Amino acid sequence: MSEQQTVDAGARRVPTSEPVIDLIAGRWSPRAFSDATVSDATLAAGLEAARLAPSAYNSQPWRFIVGRRGGHVFDRILAHLIPFNQGWARDAAALVLNVAVIEADGRKAPLALYDLGLAVQSLVLQLQASDVASHQISGIDPDALDSEFGLGAGELAGLHAVTVTVIGVPGDPAQLDAGTRERETAPRERLPLDELVLLAD
Repeated sequence: MSEQQTVDAGARRVPTSEPVIDLIAGRWSPRAFSDATVSDATLAAGLEAARLAPSAYNSQPWRFIVGRRGGHVFDRILAHLIPFNQGWARDAAALVLNVAVIEADGRKAPLALYDLGLAVQSLVLQLQASDVASHQISGIDPDALDSEFGLGAGELAGLHAVTVTVIGVPGDPAQLDAGTRERETAPRERLPLDELVLLAD
């Protein structure tokens, strides 16, 4: 087997038109993860950062189900990812199921998904500050995950599985199949700013 090699985060930076802090510009979403674990303290700090995220009316409509590699919760989450994502996410140190409180006290929460996204971004950046990578995936079976964890019923009524955050230390792209490896090392691209800002004065 070839010598263990990881993708240099610096090489994964997207060119920016304005100065951006390294924590953001250097963040990327690997699929190759090493067998290294992520400490309890690091993971707890990420979740604490998520707890501090802003939300409409301070409603905090996010919940998390956390599974570590080798544990039952990890396996229960992994089972409901699409097969492609199962193929690489099984090597990660942890899987976090991101859950939105879409209804509370009989009232819909129209901004729950927006607020959940803010919380997950806080989680991501806190982990990034500790050199721990993450990858967001929507390729899941949310209804099956709801059923798996009892979301949407009883005391968990109004809760719904939305996405999964795959967490770990970046590993060797050689461990991936050829198609996934090509995506792992391809140049990162983002739309230019002038295509995103529709109006400014």
